[in-house]
Amino acid sequence: MRAAPGTLSLDSSTAPKPRSETVILAAMGEGDLGNPEALEVVRRPTDSGRNFGVSLGLYTSQAEADRLLLGLALQDGNLFGAARRNVANTNRGFEPQFGNLSKGHAELACERMQSRSQPCQVIGN
Repeated sequence: MRAAPGTLSLDSSTAPKPRSETVILAAMGEGDLGNPEALEVVRRPTDSGRNFGVSLGLYTSQAEADRLLLGLALQDGNLFGAARRNVANTNRGFEPQFGNLSKGHAELACERMQSRSQPCQVIGN
């Protein structure tokens, strides 16, 4: 029985039948599968295509560089979520860097940083 227009009600139905726990495997194709060809497994490195990063200038203290990296990671999590954070201790100062980015993500990150007057340089291959 249907409800009158403008009112809410649920139509009744029977409970669904439980699913079978039996799994049936079947081979597609013809021929004898008793002696299959050897499979070649090909893997890509997990960081494939992510050989780039960004350098965010030089700072006088490691704490200042760490604070910058953390703040940017929180602010731009969608861009830096999978990036590695690193502070390089150089002779000239502490250099905050995000690594493990694709070339496109590194370029986008620098564009965003430069629009905020944050020094940024793409590094990598």
